[in-house]
Amino acid sequence: MVIDAAKSLKKNKTFKSFMKRAGVFLAIILLEILVLTLVIDYTGVDLGYVIASKNPHLLVYSFVMLFLLISLRELAKINKVHDIDYKKSIPLFLLNIFSVYLFYRLNVYFIDNPALIASRPLFYSLIWFGLAFILGASLLFAVFSHEFVGYFLKKFKKQLLISGAVSVVFLYLSVQFEKLWPFFSKIVGASVYFMLSIFFKGATYTPNDGSPVVGIPSITAKIYAPCSGIEGMSLFILLFTVLGIVEYKKIDQKRFFIIFPIGLIGAFAVNILRTFAIFVMGHFTSAEFAIGAFHSNIGWIAFTLYFLILIYLTYPWMQKKEDNKKKTKKHKLIK
Repeated sequence: MVIDAAKSLKKNKTFKSFMKRAGVFLAIILLEILVLTLVIDYTGVDLGYVIASKNPHLLVYSFVMLFLLISLRELAKINKVHDIDYKKSIPLFLLNIFSVYLFYRLNVYFIDNPALIASRPLFYSLIWFGLAFILGASLLFAVFSHEFVGYFLKKFKKQLLISGAVSVVFLYLSVQFEKLWPFFSKIVGASVYFMLSIFFKGATYTPNDGSPVVGIPSITAKIYAPCSGIEGMSLFILLFTVLGIVEYKKIDQKRFFIIFPIGLIGAFAVNILRTFAIFVMGHFTSAEFAIGAFHSNIGWIAFTLYFLILIYLTYPWMQKKEDNKKKTKKHKLIK
């Protein structure tokens, strides 16, 4: 059971140590992303330029979430986290910082030389992803010892391969699904305009073909594909389906399919609230910050919180009655 596995992780001291380091790794990565997005706002340089994939963030996010879903029980069995060798960690961390700078310069070079990049797309794609790999790997080995990374890769190689393969297929399918974004953008635009008109004076709405323009006096923006809700709905379909497969023997299928459409609608509603929040943030701070750094990060944060809360609230109800009875009986025996 997903919730039981999550609870058992709390009792594992080794896992707690692992999570602390993973938290440091994640915090630094998020800080670097924030710095880069603030640079975007200040310089106007598009650091999201990718020539081999239009949605690298979607690929990474789906990979991480899939891995956690299918590996939760095994993560609870982690029994060793090696000590950090600071003599090695400090140089690696400095390499990571230098890689961030190089990553910025590389994107500037790509934008300044579009014809050159177009002439050898595969070559420059390999450079882009190679540098991105060095950026991530240098920080990974700065936080975790190479012994632990080797142990982790060996223990979870099957889950990592499955997560990677499914994520690539998912990215392709989501790109096909994304073609429907003009339809959903209209719904998002009309909904956001309705909410803005309640709280702000002078709210405007212009229904363009597939990309409505919504605004208030302090901030106006078009509702393009990233705000259409396609990504959130695609991720929900993927993750909830995988949850159903992983927990197939433990959940009531009828109840699972009752929650499925409700959860999908909820994911779309969360996107509407997220888009509304961007306008609110733009009103109280600046349009540049709202459409830049805030827009880049609020989406995955909101979806993650929504998905975790949904599972926490609905999983006990979806669980088969016999499993619930066993759990209750076991709880009484412990008492």
